[in-house]
Amino acid sequence: PRPVLLIHGTRDRIVPLSDAYLLYEAAGDEKELWAVAGADHVEARITAFDSYLDKIDGFFKQHLAVAGEAAQL
Repeated sequence: PRPVLLIHGTRDRIVPLSDAYLLYEAAGDEKELWAVAGADHVEARITAFDSYLDKIDGFFKQHLAVAGEAAQL
């Protein structure tokens, strides 16, 4: 088990958004799906740059902090 962050553009013309929902449903606990409005394939960081950085930063801070605490036990 591990945390999973899925980032997918709502206007992706290569991989349908429905595939992101399938991956999300198949993932275990500690999962998050962020569908970036208006983003095409691999364009989330361009379409929503500041939000993209905040999302990734927050995800790693949350889950690496938890892993670090568990390692200290």
